[in-house]
Amino acid sequence: MDRDRDNQISEDEWNEGYDNMYGDYMESRNYDDYDTNRDGNLTSDEYQESFRDSDFYSSYDTNRDGNVNQDELNAGVYSYMDRNRDGSLDQNEYDSYGSYYNTAGDM
Repeated sequence: MDRDRDNQISEDEWNEGYDNMYGDYMESRNYDDYDTNRDGNLTSDEYQESFRDSDFYSSYDTNRDGNVNQDELNAGVYSYMDRNRDGSLDQNEYDSYGSYYNTAGDM
């Protein structure tokens, strides 16, 4: 979510990340609910705390062994990218996901 790599998540970065990926796992979209020190940025600790009580990690740990292996991570990311759940990625799905993670625009 930290697109500018400044080790903090701005409200704009939060909103974009929330809309693109985390909305299914977070209880609230409200940035202020997670910016506990009210400085306008989420620190790594604040970000990690926001997921502590969510099922984000367990949604990738499909065999429920407490670890996410490469196959589970790949399947989870692919499943997320396949927005229409048809088992394949069309160009729009690929481009939409790639543009979110690739700040240099050279994907």
